Amino acid sequence: MILARQHMTLLLNALYETGKRRVTVKHPCVDVGELLRVRLEGPFDSPVLFTQSLPEYEDTLDAIQREYGADAYNDLPNHSTYVRSLVASGVLDVLNRDEIDEFVHRHGYRDLEAGHSPVVAGIDANIMPWGMGSVLGIDHVDGESDEAGRTPTNGYALATGVKEELDWHYNQYRTASLVKAFGEEFERVDNQPAGDNREGFLGLYEFRRLMADRNVDLVESETGDDNIVAAYRAFATETGRTSYYSVMTSGLSTVQLMPACLPNTLISRGRSRGNRRRLGTILRISCTT
Repeated sequence: MILARQHMTLLLNALYETGKRRVTVKHPCVDVGELLRVRLEGPFDSPVLFTQSLPEYEDTLDAIQREYGADAYNDLPNHSTYVRSLVASGVLDVLNRDEIDEFVHRHGYRDLEAGHSPVVAGIDANIMPWGMGSVLGIDHVDGESDEAGRTPTNGYALATGVKEELDWHYNQYRTASLVKAFGEEFERVDNQPAGDNREGFLGLYEFRRLMADRNVDLVESETGDDNIVAAYRAFATETGRTSYYSVMTSGLSTVQLMPACLPNTLISRGRSRGNRRRLGTILRISCTT
């Protein structure tokens, strides 16, 4: 069964009404097994228990590589992708949510009727797959409006270089090794997007979704962080719009930066953050003028 995200609430409500109060998420391969379980209790109180910690998950990946080789290992999400997917799903939150909210309230919510210049969000390739505009609260459609009805941003500036970086295009042609590692149902992935390429496809789908459903300015650029940042700066100068540039890499020291760090321990949203630590690779939001 394949469900769109907006239909998940209906499914969870149906499970709750029929007395099924525990939902488990697991990989078909018994060597990977259960990853997390959700206990359905109330609309705002359904705890998530992570069966494997991140170090345990990394140990699982290493064991898969030793037992089944590179094909099976590369087909599984790595540590970083796993965490990003959990943040995108809302199960985990970024570490410094308060700092992000303060940053957005300081630079966003422009009063266009008073002559303020619009503000738009630019999303980098490595976070495009994860719907970070919504996660960070900067989307102009589903982001929270202020008391005057103003939205956090007025749209997106999407660089063509970002789309080009997402065009990875390689498929799975070594199905036999996956069947050996994960089971017969993996015969269905033959000639389908393989490994990291699934992440690239998610990014392309998100890029196209934003182009279709949001206010978007397409910004011509080459690939690479420096070229994309330069293109956004030129766009801001030419149009008078302010751009947020959201990435998960460091090295943009010439731009105003505000780090928003991802967790590297698995603690669900709303629980103590005492065991969370900053990752070496961080998510940064920059405001270019």
